[in-house]
Amino acid sequence: MEHFLRAVKETLPSVTPEMEAEYQAVGRRIKQESGRIGFRQG
Repeated sequence: MEHFLRAVKETLPSVTPEMEAEYQAVGRRIKQESGRIGFRQG
């Protein structure tokens, strides 16, 4: 477990805050358009 915890501390995130914001924006657009293209929301 010690090796795992050390690795977690030393490993940089692979998704930047900017990328995460873009993913969230895409998710919102998909939800908005899902009704228009025939997918059920909920």
